[in-house]
Amino acid sequence: MSFASIGRALVRRWYVSVLGILITVGLLAGAVVEVPATYQARASVLLLPPKTKLEANPLLGLGGLQEVSDVLARAISDSETADQILAIGSGGKYSVGRDTSTSGPIILITAEASTSTAALAIKRALIDKLGP
Repeated sequence: MSFASIGRALVRRWYVSVLGILITVGLLAGAVVEVPATYQARASVLLLPPKTKLEANPLLGLGGLQEVSDVLARAISDSETADQILAIGSGGKYSVGRDTSTSGPIILITAEASTSTAALAIKRALIDKLGP
């Protein structure tokens, strides 16, 4: 059986081809309605110690900031802060936690929302809360 004979068979039975295309389009539309898209924005924030005159390189003083990053991540996850942050992003959700795969004080932020702009707004608000 060659490609030409397959093409002729599809043209001869055009009603079957059109019906198959219509069913496929209908199933795709149903999937889009039933499973809405969610957008995710992620960020990693490195906590640095305050700059001192004795230390030229602030990266040398990262030891001991793991506990601070744990406390900061839990403080950002409280209900009052969550209400403020989620009001900005029109009802998304987020998670904040320390990156346990590293030994440094890195905080991981993940924001989810129904639009990309809302997810980015939640992520930006969380980064602003963490900043000085």
